[in-house]
Amino acid sequence: MSDEERFWSKVEKTDGCWLWQGQSRNGYGLFFWGSGKNQRSTGAHRYAYRLTCGEIPEGLVLDHLCRVPLCVNPQHLEPVTRRENVLRGIGAPAVNRVKTHCDNGHEFTPENTYLTKGGARNCRACGRDRANRRFWEKGYRPASGAAKKRVQEAMSRHPELSTAQLAVKLGWSHGYVQRIKRELREV
Repeated sequence: MSDEERFWSKVEKTDGCWLWQGQSRNGYGLFFWGSGKNQRSTGAHRYAYRLTCGEIPEGLVLDHLCRVPLCVNPQHLEPVTRRENVLRGIGAPAVNRVKTHCDNGHEFTPENTYLTKGGARNCRACGRDRANRRFWEKGYRPASGAAKKRVQEAMSRHPELSTAQLAVKLGWSHGYVQRIKRELREV
C-alpha cells in the first residue's frame, strides 16, 4: 500500500470535517510516511494539504478554519503567518487582541496605550495609578524648603527651561523637580 493510500485509509470523510483516525499528538493528527531509515512524520493536516493543494508556502503555517485540530479537509485549511494563526485562535493573544478596554475599564486609545518591548498593549492610566500607589506606599515627604528655594531660583533665572532641562541643570531627577514645582503651585 502506498503512503497516500495508507493516509486516506485513516481519514473519516463527512460532509464537513474530514477527521483523522490515526495517531495524534497534542490534539493534532500525526502521519508517518516513507519506510526504514527514510521514515518521517508530519502533521496529518499538512500531509493532506500537500497531497491536494501542493506545498505550503515558505514561512506560512496552516490554520484550521473549522477550529478542529484533527480535521484534514483541505477546504478547511488556509496558509497564514504564524502570528495570524495565533491571533485567530482562542488563546490569550487572540482574546487580548479584541479587547477595547483594559481590565480596569480604561479605553485602549492611541493616547492611552503603549506597547511593551514584547509587543503587549498596556494602559497608560493604569501605569500612572500603579506609580502613584507605589509613591504613596513608600511614604510621601514634602520637599525641603532649601530644595523649593533652589527650584524657584533656577526657574526665575532660566524661565525658558522645561522641567526636564531644569532637572538636568540641578542634577536631580525629572520627577523630583516636577513634584517640587507642583508643591510650589499649591502654596
